[in-house]
Amino acid sequence: MKKTIAIVTPNLESGGSERIASRLSRLLSEKYNVIFIVFNETKKSYNFSGKLYNLNLPSKNGIFKIFVLIMRIIKLKKVIRNENVNLVLSFGAPANRALSYVNTKGKKVYSCRGYGDFIKYSKFYHKQIKKNNIVLFNSQELMNKYLTLYPNDCNGVKTLYNIFDTENIIKQSQEELTLEEQKLFESKNVIISVSHFSESKGHWNLIKSFEIVKETLPDAILVLVGHRGNLENKIKEMAAKSIYKDDIIFLGYQSNPFKYIYNSTVYASTSLNEGFPNAIVEALICNCPVVATNCLTGPSEILFNEYKKDFSIEENVIADNGILTPPFDNEVDFDLNNKSSKHYLFADALLKMLTDDNLRIEFKRNINNNIIRFSEEVQKDIYLDFIDDLIK
Repeated sequence: MKKTIAIVTPNLESGGSERIASRLSRLLSEKYNVIFIVFNETKKSYNFSGKLYNLNLPSKNGIFKIFVLIMRIIKLKKVIRNENVNLVLSFGAPANRALSYVNTKGKKVYSCRGYGDFIKYSKFYHKQIKKNNIVLFNSQELMNKYLTLYPNDCNGVKTLYNIFDTENIIKQSQEELTLEEQKLFESKNVIISVSHFSESKGHWNLIKSFEIVKETLPDAILVLVGHRGNLENKIKEMAAKSIYKDDIIFLGYQSNPFKYIYNSTVYASTSLNEGFPNAIVEALICNCPVVATNCLTGPSEILFNEYKKDFSIEENVIADNGILTPPFDNEVDFDLNNKSSKHYLFADALLKMLTDDNLRIEFKRNINNNIIRFSEEVQKDIYLDFIDDLIK
């Protein structure tokens, strides 16, 4: 008889945690009964496998926040008990928190998905490990940062990279552009970035660096794909004030961002912090070279073929699969006139990638050999072995 695994996530809207949860459900459903539990399903961006439970408890503020948490715990406990769940995996801070109050007959597996998450919830994860549960990290560097705080927790942590359906991403990247889109991407100097608009993504730094690029390459354009995030309106207002506003294009949410990445010249990531930036791997799968800040954590682990512990830089570095630049300061600053040396360094990296054809060719040759380690084909057995050991 198949064992039952529950996957808990706040919703199935766009986001890295939701995406990996949906992919994991499809992978695990080949061997286990999968129960997919969401707190709210107003919009579904990702497909999943298994039986869906929608608790209909969206997030609230103020006094209602406590009430929602209590109701989530009650409903979550009921589903897990009634479905006779053997193992629970949670993705995202709200799911982690609710699950921590639910008793289960098997182990609970929590996930730490980003550096901000690590900073805020390290003590929480430590408490869960002391209760004989597991915490998953999506990058080696993120896990190592945690172990510097709690070295005795080494048996309760594990790094598992995110799973990428490389075959499907490549297929979607080949989708034909519309005539209007073809006109947009006809320049060979297209910089693209895909993400929501929050502090951690640092879009204001990208716009400033883009202005510097335009001084050398007048035909360069910046394409921003994504939606949501508390800074979306402010970033758009900032772009509207730029003298190059007509060359900063917002495409909003796209179910298939890969065709735009494939038709771009360079992928840009100005993140202040990450966990494991899915978009960088997806850009590589689309055969698009990357310029990224060497923020904590993930970019260097992806752009170098071998993990370099505590890797830090003060100047731009050419890695195996792209260019790494020094991380930006954490200050949010929408003043277009306030450009630092780091904006010029990032712009230099973009210009090198845009103008050095031989470098791009070399990167693309390396990319094809690198992305296999993130493919579902490779990661599938790693995940299944991990789950099998736990569920025994």
